[in-house]
Amino acid sequence: MWEVLTFGDTPYTGMTGEEIAHEIRHNRFLERPNLCQSYQFDVMLSAWNISLEQRPTFEEISTLLRKTVKTNTEDIDHDEEDIFDYSNEIVKPHNV
Repeated sequence: MWEVLTFGDTPYTGMTGEEIAHEIRHNRFLERPNLCQSYQFDVMLSAWNISLEQRPTFEEISTLLRKTVKTNTEDIDHDEEDIFDYSNEIVKPHNV
């Protein structure tokens, strides 16, 4: 999720694997991306829990995100024009 919400940034840029492991062991995780909602970051933090038993499953994460997205979009005026224009998007298979 972090990579998606940072538009492909590399996590822990410039750090070695050993340095990253040290940060994680000391509960120093990646910062919240600028465009990341607090509920999204809460999901990320729960998935980064050092204890495997306390991490949510993929199904739990999926369910939580669906619920929070629904809750957070209920107040959006769906009659407003979409801010994204996809009309010029061309999607090609990778091996073309």
